[in-house]
Parts: sequence; C-alpha cells; structure tokens
Amino acid sequence: MAVGSKPKAEGDRMRRRLHSSEGASAIEFALVLPLLVLFLFGIIEFGLAFARAQGMEAAAREGARLASIGRSVDDGQVTQAARDASPPFIRDEDIAVTISPAGSWCAAQGDPVTVRVEIAAGQRDRYRLNIPLFNAGAPPSYAAEGVFRCETRRSSGG
Repeated sequence: MAVGSKPKAEGDRMRRRLHSSEGASAIEFALVLPLLVLFLFGIIEFGLAFARAQGMEAAAREGARLASIGRSVDDGQVTQAARDASPPFIRDEDIAVTISPAGSWCAAQGDPVTVRVEIAAGQRDRYRLNIPLFNAGAPPSYAAEGVFRCETRRSSGG
C-alpha cells in the first residue's frame, strides 16, 4: 500500500455513505410539514367561517319569522330572537340587527318584513380567518337577510 492512500474498505464505506438514503425521509417531512399545517388549519378555519355564515342565516330567518307572525311583537323582541338563534361562537353583543321597514313593519297583512343580521363593523377583526403562514386579508362580513311576508297586521301598540 502506498503512503497517503486510503485502504479500500474505507473508500467503500465513504461511497456507501454518500449514496445512502438515511435521513431523507426526515428532510422530506420537514419540507412538506408547512404545507400540511396550512391545509389542516385552512380546513378548520374555513369550516368555522362556513358555520358562522350558516348561523347568521338562521338568525336572520328566525328574526324575520318572529316579526312576520307576531301581532304584538316589538323591535327588541325581534332583535333578541335573532341573537338567540345566532351561532354560539359569535358573541351576542357583536351582532347588529336591522329591521325594515324601520318602525312600521307589518302595517298590513302581506307586507314584506326584512331582518338583516351582521357582525357589527367594529367587531369584524375578531372573526378574521387565522390560518398559519397565510394572510387571509380582510375579515368576512358575515351578513344575512331574512325576508317574510306578514301574516297578520301588527297591532298599533307594538
């Protein structure tokens, strides 16, 4: 064996180590993990957003239903009915309820009454989509309207 040359066994070991795939799966997992996290939390957040939107639709529908059948129902009762029907993961004080036509709904049988339920403008940031590694931009508005025809004329005291 010449001076300064490596033994054949050591060279073979070095060649095997260079062509080995040990640790490759850990590196691949580290590369794919951020995408998996993005998809997982994206699915969760969009599911919550969809549930909020559906809950707001139900709240608007319930408020309009009460306004259309209530003979002696006032604005406060309609607002409370809409808030009671809102989803549990939206705070009642964050919900703005608008009844139209304002103050004179159900003046005659068959008149339409509209109840609009939305997240109050100052509270929208609380319901922003929070997805790691992704900026979703402006928060969704989460607004819904329910329209029913009045079944009875509203009594003048209501």
